[in-house]
Amino acid sequence: MTSKGSLGRHVRTYGAILKSRLLGRRIPVITNILITNRCNLKCFYCYPDSFNRALEDMPLADFKRIIDLVHAKGSRVVVLLGGEPLIRKDVGEFIGYVRAKGMACEVVTNGFFVRQHLDALRSADSVCVSIDGDEDANDANRGKGSFRKAMEAIELLQANGIHTRIKAVITRNNLRSIDFLARLARERGMVLMAIIPTTYEDREYPEGVAQRWLTQEEYRTFVIKLIELKKAGYPIFHSYRALRYCRDWPYPYDAIVRERRLANGRKAIPCTAWEYGIFIDVDGRFFMSCLKTFDIQGKKILETDFDDWWIPQQRFGCTTCALLPNIEKSLVYNMHPGALWNMVRMALYRKPG
Repeated sequence: MTSKGSLGRHVRTYGAILKSRLLGRRIPVITNILITNRCNLKCFYCYPDSFNRALEDMPLADFKRIIDLVHAKGSRVVVLLGGEPLIRKDVGEFIGYVRAKGMACEVVTNGFFVRQHLDALRSADSVCVSIDGDEDANDANRGKGSFRKAMEAIELLQANGIHTRIKAVITRNNLRSIDFLARLARERGMVLMAIIPTTYEDREYPEGVAQRWLTQEEYRTFVIKLIELKKAGYPIFHSYRALRYCRDWPYPYDAIVRERRLANGRKAIPCTAWEYGIFIDVDGRFFMSCLKTFDIQGKKILETDFDDWWIPQQRFGCTTCALLPNIEKSLVYNMHPGALWNMVRMALYRKPG
């Protein structure tokens, strides 16, 4: 089925990016914001490390002030994150405020509380359900019972006409489950985004976690599999240009590169995550829109002059990396024809037959 919500979000995104490019001015096109640190799951790859942080929920009043601010600075897309955003009983007020500003709103959820918030979610442009594979593979990553709740959420959302996509985090637990995810996406008319976990050198992970990260060869196998599935007509979110760039990546997949030309002689795709978006933590600290910046010391957005702090920010000591979402967004920001066409196709993707 064609999704007006998905198309509307992309139109807003492209319009803001084009404005940024034409004016030669940094605009926070996409605002990613954690509205709660609470979560009912304990995924070992959790990028905000929610279960080890004791932070209060973001007050609705602060959220509204933040949305007013980023809207005035040119942001046109807001992604509500957690923790688990639907754990908040007032999540409908957050969605409603974003939509009232004329901004696109996406909610990322593990699916457990979708039934309780169906009315609120009807106002969102799209809902992204986290699901990592078939039942055994998903539950090895995300916890027992999480697969069934994610599938129930997908069924409920689609039955109620709410645009739905899925996102998977790939580890050694679920590497062999990518085919299942691709079939699920195609059968239900959804787009699949598959990524690897973002790791942090200064974070202490529980014993055994490191053994679940992909090896270098497994990472390449993962990217090659996505290319094969995309060629076979499955709705893989990433463009061929981004996938091939990561397939041919000549460094460890978690390496941060500062050079303009890679070791294999190819020209680097400069990251623009620092130019087009911001990431706001539940306590109001804000960063460049790259998960690698998550553990650095950000500034409180409501206590800081936005232009004085955010506008002069430079890249995270890097030129490029092999994080698929960053590469994809960088290609789109720089108006790469293949990446732009891919985004249009994914926005208009409908269930075959």
